[in-house]
Amino acid sequence: MRTPTYIALILMVCLATCSVSYAGTVEVSSLSGKNYTAGIDLYNTFGFVQKNDNGQPTGVWGLSILAGITYKGYFKPVEADQWNMFWRIGEIAIFIPYIGIGLDYVWGNGVYFGCGMHLGIVPALGGSPPVSPVAPLPDIHLSFLF
Repeated sequence: MRTPTYIALILMVCLATCSVSYAGTVEVSSLSGKNYTAGIDLYNTFGFVQKNDNGQPTGVWGLSILAGITYKGYFKPVEADQWNMFWRIGEIAIFIPYIGIGLDYVWGNGVYFGCGMHLGIVPALGGSPPVSPVAPLPDIHLSFLF
C-alpha cells in the first residue's frame, strides 16, 4: 500500500470514531416534511430521502453528478442542528464504485454542510492501465433538503 492509502484509512478511522453535537436542537418535525435533497455534491447531486417509521430521515438514494447511483445512510436518524455521521456507497460515474464515511451538519431549515473520506477506483486519464488502484477521495458538500 502506498502512503496516501494509509493516510486515507487513518482519516476514515478518525471520522468513524468522532462525533460532535451541540445543545440547541430543533424538533425532528422540522425535517420530517423533507422528501428530496439537492446540492453541490459530487457523490449525491439529487436524491430521495429515506425515512423511518417516525418520519425521521435515515438515508438518501440518489444520482451523482456523473449519472452514478448512490446511497448515503446515517448511523442514527438525522437530528437538526448537530453533526450526523453517515456511510456511503455508490458510483461516482457509471461503473466507477466508491465507499466512504463522513459527517453532515444539518440545520433546522434543511440546509446541510458535510465532509467525508471515500475510497474508490479512479480512472487514469491517457495512461496505462486504464484504471488506477483504489485511491482516497475527499469530499466537501453543501446541500439542502426540501
